[in-house]
Amino acid sequence: MILCNYINNDSPLHRLSPLTKLLAMIILGSMTISMQDLTKNYISFIVFYVFVFSLIFIAGIRLSLFIKELPYFIIIIPLIILFSAVSFTNNQNYYLNHLDISALLTSLTFILKLILFTLISIIFIATTRIKEINIALEVIFRRIPFVNSTRLATMISLVFAQIPVIFDLYGQIKQAHKARCIDDSKNPFRKISFLASSLIFRVLQNADGIALNYQAKGYNDERTQYDCKLSFKEISGLIIMVVIALFVIGL
Repeated sequence: MILCNYINNDSPLHRLSPLTKLLAMIILGSMTISMQDLTKNYISFIVFYVFVFSLIFIAGIRLSLFIKELPYFIIIIPLIILFSAVSFTNNQNYYLNHLDISALLTSLTFILKLILFTLISIIFIATTRIKEINIALEVIFRRIPFVNSTRLATMISLVFAQIPVIFDLYGQIKQAHKARCIDDSKNPFRKISFLASSLIFRVLQNADGIALNYQAKGYNDERTQYDCKLSFKEISGLIIMVVIALFVIGL
């Protein structure tokens, strides 16, 4: 899973402060959630998608990577449509009652928002090292009272770090099962359910190994606290982003 890893590049987004990128991700994510239904403001979706793909181009992330990793995400789309737009009834003749058009548009809106949120997260992860994410999170959580900023920031940054590991483990287990001819089913739902137990076991085993490594290195909350300050240009850029976000939401 390449897209969930840091991509070494020298783009303008890579050179930004990690705190700036984290705040920008929060602003864009909040904007994505606040957008109205697709039928009411489709122009906002078009503008937002053009903006996000412009960020991908500026960051130097190749679109071929998205196409390569597409099978990991494409299975979610028919599931959302199936459970939200299709109505089932226990009838003697058939179980499929009808396709609700309004529910279909609602599910399409949710899918478009999910894709946008995923793209924004990928841009953030691909342009920010795990250590920088940890520092930015710690700076934000330090302002919140009664919160252990060091521990919480470390836990969240570890989640970011483990996302590509989970996908890699899934690929290893899938190849191991294929080599042993354990499951030759072409049904993707059956394959996922068949691999779930092995994947959960490996993930928990990996988490236990991480905990033992931290314990062996004598990790504790009393360590050097880094600071991350925003420049005038970065603050101005965030303010402009908020204004544009409010304008696009109001379209």
